[in-house]
Amino acid sequence: MAFRNGTLLALLCILVSACGSDEGAEIQADLAWRTTCDEAGGCLDSQHVILAIDGERSHRITCDINNAGEGAYVINFEAYKNESGDRDYGIGIRNAAFTENGGQITGTSCVLSMEEEGNTYEGKCGSQSPSEAQPCQINNIEISDSSDGPVISGDILCVGLPSSIAPLDATKHREVRNSNPSDDGPMTFRMTNCRGF
Repeated sequence: MAFRNGTLLALLCILVSACGSDEGAEIQADLAWRTTCDEAGGCLDSQHVILAIDGERSHRITCDINNAGEGAYVINFEAYKNESGDRDYGIGIRNAAFTENGGQITGTSCVLSMEEEGNTYEGKCGSQSPSEAQPCQINNIEISDSSDGPVISGDILCVGLPSSIAPLDATKHREVRNSNPSDDGPMTFRMTNCRGF
């Protein structure tokens, strides 16, 4: 999503601390997704929702955005439900680079992790369609403002996301999709009040 210069500068002014953003504001996460799998591997499809601020109802929410210079930024976030004392379910993204114009993830350092029922699934993420080398696609990155604070959002689609304990076992791979069972498209993440932007 491209911005006109004036609009972009106004949004960045809202987001950076020098313009008065509240570094103490609560980080919020809004994610809903469905994981699908190979039933022959002994699992069932499941749906998950995280709509919370950090520390609310046993949720652990973190989000940091770092300025990489020359109009580039890197986001790292985690959104997990920890009711059992461990990570019950959740999604995290590390080293996802994007430009001030939003749009697609850039570079090759992005990694997506998903926790579900005590298992970890992890793989590369990028702008291309999901593949064995890069199972997760992230695009439609947008920067906006809301009554709760600055927002970064985007779409995630994973196909063949491998299990960390058996990465070559395709029956244990997961897909991450829209939470609507009738929609096989991407899920959407929305993070509010990320630190450092």
